[in-house]
Amino acid sequence: KNCQKILVTSNSFKKAVEERGVLGEKVAYWPQYAEDFYKPSTYISDIVVKSDVFTIAFTGNIGTSQGLDILPRTASLLRNINIRVRFLIVGDGRGMSLLHQLIKSEHVEEYFHFIPRQPPERIPSILSAADIALVAFADKPLFSMTLPAKVQSYMACGIPILAAASGETKRVIEEAQCGYSCEPG
Repeated sequence: KNCQKILVTSNSFKKAVEERGVLGEKVAYWPQYAEDFYKPSTYISDIVVKSDVFTIAFTGNIGTSQGLDILPRTASLLRNINIRVRFLIVGDGRGMSLLHQLIKSEHVEEYFHFIPRQPPERIPSILSAADIALVAFADKPLFSMTLPAKVQSYMACGIPILAAASGETKRVIEEAQCGYSCEPG
């Protein structure tokens, strides 16, 4: 009530704040941005081996919110129809051990390559080894209002985006015509 201006990172958050009784003129959409070092790179980081297999990169936190449990099942489906891809996972988080368990239970270890968390400045050279970058969410209503900063970072690096996300993330990807999206899960 006492704020003169409230900044939100998605149009869905703006609507949600207004629905709580805050005057619309007090609420402004303030998009997240990508730092200047996020840009297309022709240099492939020495920590990544370039592969001739289609590579899907995910960077950042590995937790339950990201919905990465779809990846081992996806790899299993692809293996069953004899399609090879590589999931390049960069980062860590409390969901890492569960992700490794799911990968082992599906017997798809050869589909995954893990790189530990890296300084943000190294991400463009890592992404240059990928064909597409992944944004994923668990299927929860809150996440449809969320636009993760990695969307802007991926866009700034000039890499197409594959999203298992709805709402704001899907809208931005479609408006920018920078990738493909499907519903979470």
